[in-house]
Amino acid sequence: MDPPVERVKGCDVSHWNGVIDWATLRSRTDLKFVFIKATQGTTYVDPKFRENWGAAKKHGLFRGAYHFFQSDTDPQLQAEHFLSVVSPQQGDFSPTLDVEIAGSTTTVEELTRGVRVWVQTVQGAIGRPPMIYTNKTFGINGFYPIKTFNAALCGLPSGSAATSLDCLLDGTSGPSGNIRTRAP
Repeated sequence: MDPPVERVKGCDVSHWNGVIDWATLRSRTDLKFVFIKATQGTTYVDPKFRENWGAAKKHGLFRGAYHFFQSDTDPQLQAEHFLSVVSPQQGDFSPTLDVEIAGSTTTVEELTRGVRVWVQTVQGAIGRPPMIYTNKTFGINGFYPIKTFNAALCGLPSGSAATSLDCLLDGTSGPSGNIRTRAP
């Protein structure tokens, strides 16, 4: 029997959210964490990253930085770009890779290979595994069945469900989002 599922609420923010009222956001008693867009591709830095990164910590939210993955761009260079911008501190979530879309010619094998390169590069630099941030929509309306995609990324047998937080963040963005993971 599977252990009970624990839900912890948080949100995903970037420059698309504009100016954030962090005091109001924090006053939501059910909101415990925030993932903040840091980078995308090999050159883009979210213009609100530094402001959002500092504000999340100032207002007592657990925080994590993420990189929006571009499957048609060198994953090694993407990881190096992310690491040049983000320096996680004690208490921050592991760096996170946001995988939502794939290039028009990207196969599941190519995408998996690219994500593995990014993950291995970041893990080698910081000494702990990064997380993969994705959603059911990617599997349903996107390119790959989420179960197969995550099993491949996590090194599990084909058809396995990836349930570790280090392998899958399965929720929605925005203030009502949540992380679904197995309870310890």
